[in-house]
Amino acid sequence: MNLAFMYQYFHQPRTVGALLPSSKHLAKKMIKGIDFEHAACIVEYGPGTGAFTRELIRR
Repeated sequence: MNLAFMYQYFHQPRTVGALLPSSKHLAKKMIKGIDFEHAACIVEYGPGTGAFTRELIRR
């Protein structure tokens, strides 16, 4: 999957915003500071591979 992602990045750099997809480890670290007890809603911007969505749902 990473090669396909990189291919798209190099061929369409204005439409693909990252060289590699976000990992589940990055997603876990980025949502670590969210206070899920008091969050009324969480908005996830932009298309991706689902790493953040999976971690948010898991929580």
